[in-house]
Amino acid sequence: MFVIEPDLGLGTPLNGVPPAMNAHDLDPASVLGLVRHLGGRIDRVLVVGCEPQQTDERIGLSEPVQRA
Repeated sequence: MFVIEPDLGLGTPLNGVPPAMNAHDLDPASVLGLVRHLGGRIDRVLVVGCEPQQTDERIGLSEPVQRA
């Protein structure tokens, strides 16, 4: 498990990022652009990631992820 706090220059607009109109097209840059387009404010962005221990098909979390 890890946490990343990207430096997105949140004080400046995301020029060139059109607002997403289809939920299937949403990526992080589109979401942030849409928030600004709608007049919202973003103070901080944290990305929480979890690296898989196994990639085979199964149900449930690995032991390290359960502990984390």
